[in-house]
Order: sequence, then C-alpha cells, then structure tokens
Amino acid sequence: QDGFIAGLQERGLEPLRCIDSCFKRDVATDAALELFSGGERPDAIFAGNDHMAFAVLETLRCRLGLDVPGDVSLIGFDDVEMAGWPIFDLTTLRQPARRMVDVTVRVLLDAIERGIKPTKSIEIQSDLIVRGTARIPPGVERTFPYPTIPDQQPGE
Repeated sequence: QDGFIAGLQERGLEPLRCIDSCFKRDVATDAALELFSGGERPDAIFAGNDHMAFAVLETLRCRLGLDVPGDVSLIGFDDVEMAGWPIFDLTTLRQPARRMVDVTVRVLLDAIERGIKPTKSIEIQSDLIVRGTARIPPGVERTFPYPTIPDQQPGE
C-alpha cells in the first residue's frame, strides 16, 4: 500500500480512499459497495490481490451495473491463471515469485556464507499485464493471454 501511494504521489495524485480488505473476498465486496455508496466515486481501483479483484469486478458489474473499464478501471495483483480467463480478462501486476525466491535465497546465502547482514528492504520489479479491466492509454498494448517471460510461467 505504501508503494502504491508513493507511486501516486510521484505523479501528483492521491487515492480517494484506501480500504484494507484483509485479502478476503467478502470484505472486498463490501469495500467496493462502500466506495460507490457516496457522492465521490473512484475512477479506478487497485486490489491487493487478484481474488479480491474478482470480487470487486463481480460487484461492480453485477450488483452496481457499472461498465469495467468504461465507468471504472480495475487492476489486481498476482496474475493468477484465472486473471487471464476471458470472463475476467483482469489487468494485473504479475507477482514475480521466482525473482522473489531467487533474491531471498541469495540474501540468506550471503548471510550464512559471508556474514552479510540483509538489507531492510529489497525492491523487485513486477510486470504489468495489460488486459481488459483497465482503460488502456494510447500506445500501450494488451498482454493476452500471457507474455513470454523467461524467468516465470503463469501462476508462479
């Protein structure tokens, strides 16, 4: 959440609201309903994982009758296999599991073999998988169903 907010601030933006959905589907559904109950509505939602994004997508389309991405863009995080299914077609950030494991192993081995203390934080690049739930800026191409990334396969 901190990284997301920092990224917005770098572009002179701030979130309308941040709601912790505890990575639970039913809480994400309630959060989506809450976001659209007031006068000021978001034009985009970022969900902390794809499964919450699925709940938000269902809520926006089926309970609120909104067009995604016409009325509101939606982006998830993880890139689980279902995100690429045509029914969801979810724009998402791919969680780079293999990269995360490689860095973790390297940090642990450095600590064990060389006595190098791990740093407090490590940034690992994630890939944006552009599909159909977000308005796509001109010049950006969709990534469907999965791009070819040598270090990771879908669902990793």
